[in-house]
Amino acid sequence: AADKGKTPRPKEWFIDLMEETLQQYRERQERQDGLDRVARIRNKAAQRAAEELQRIERQLDETAERIRDLGGSLTIEPSDASTSGRMALAQDPDGAHFFIWEPRDHKGAEVFGEPGALAWNELYTHDTEAAARFYGGLFGWSANVGPSPDGGEYVEFRLCGQSAAGMMAIKEEWGDMPASWSIYFAVSDLEASLEKAKGLGAKQITPSMAVEGVGRFAFIRDPQGAYLSIMQMAQEA
Repeated sequence: AADKGKTPRPKEWFIDLMEETLQQYRERQERQDGLDRVARIRNKAAQRAAEELQRIERQLDETAERIRDLGGSLTIEPSDASTSGRMALAQDPDGAHFFIWEPRDHKGAEVFGEPGALAWNELYTHDTEAAARFYGGLFGWSANVGPSPDGGEYVEFRLCGQSAAGMMAIKEEWGDMPASWSIYFAVSDLEASLEKAKGLGAKQITPSMAVEGVGRFAFIRDPQGAYLSIMQMAQEA
């Protein structure tokens, strides 16, 4: 457990937060004899989406140039990450940072939506229309507008008919918040994970909210000041 007398390192804090969730996941995996957790794509439409996104990202240098053409910028130019792949750090026109990745030995996230793993990516921006044009031009994403859990508008980015990411406009009541991408991690019990996160020095930013058919989530800030969300997926509820 983290020492309450000092701020834990990010890796130690996250391991402490997810310890029980990951153990529950491992125990469930043992009961599911022989299930391949890498094969997360379950239909042809999702397969086409994954192949298209990989095709786009494989052309890292071309993608980097397209970022500039669309009004973005590069903070780190394309470079090798050992034998794992090639990467670059970019900013969209509103200043949100994101990485682009050309896979080699490391293909990227292999488990998605399971407790302890990545569950969703979401953009917070001051101009959703400009962001939709930028990411649509860069990755081929379409923007589908619908209601958000707090009563506002929510944009779902889609590729080949499959969900790719989400987007929300930054609200005035959020204060001087810069444009940014946020990450969601799946947990098996939202309330228990929120209590554990607060006990480890995190702050809960929003109340728990529900998205029908998706799950329940809350926005938190870790002890280092990084914002993230934790989500109990619908199948875990």
